[in-house]
Amino acid sequence: MTYWSNSVDIFVGRKHELKAILGSLKRGKHSLLFGEKGCGKTALIHEVMKRSSVRISSKKILFSDQSVSLKDTCLSLARCLYHQRMISRLPREFEPLDFNMPWEKIKPKFERLKTTPLKNLILNNLRNQNCIIVLDHLGKLKLKFFLFLDNLRDAAHLVLVVRSNTKKEIGKLWMLLWGFEKIELKALPLHEANQLIAYCLDGIEGVPEKVVRRIASISHGNPAVIKALCQQIHKQHDLKTSFNVELAEIDSKIGDFLEAKEDKKKCHS
Repeated sequence: MTYWSNSVDIFVGRKHELKAILGSLKRGKHSLLFGEKGCGKTALIHEVMKRSSVRISSKKILFSDQSVSLKDTCLSLARCLYHQRMISRLPREFEPLDFNMPWEKIKPKFERLKTTPLKNLILNNLRNQNCIIVLDHLGKLKLKFFLFLDNLRDAAHLVLVVRSNTKKEIGKLWMLLWGFEKIELKALPLHEANQLIAYCLDGIEGVPEKVVRRIASISHGNPAVIKALCQQIHKQHDLKTSFNVELAEIDSKIGDFLEAKEDKKKCHS
């Protein structure tokens, strides 16, 4: 059993899905990973990248954690290409790159490019490379983004991690992106949910069994919800109050609302 203690990547189980993604890569197939928000898609992808067996035929992994827009995706991939010193074809106006400089000093040069030249730069530098490209948090595809993916899959093996969408939208995306293997992350089964709860509540003594059962019931096997509820239980323990899962759920929802509000404010600023 593998756990991630990072605030984003608490990971448990998922042996079948892990095997499915690794199997797709070994067969030279592209993967389309989807599931409800908080089900652990990003954690699973990090586990895939961590496995040494994923580096099939010494392939390099390029990972974009910002794939909502085409420009963000291209900038993330440019960062990966820069860090792995895989950029050799550049526009004429670029000075020779100093790969010893930090990315943040180089990034403004790429940001000044319009989306189409930036997209072409990525595709030109991926030519004849041996790569696996992982795009996380993929949103709804506009035509230009879809055409970019269509070109991208000719240059590398793709693993697309789709943000929370309806199965109808996933089906349409899968039909457009022919040749992809669909992999769905569902809720954790009860025994794995209980293992994750036990891990998250580690260090707290005297948690009643009914509290564990209530967390499992309220969360419906969603790892993000389990983690949020357990964090609130930790706070109740620190405040030396009685354990109350219903109150923990309310506090968790308030936290999610405030976080979403802050994200929205950043987007408009």
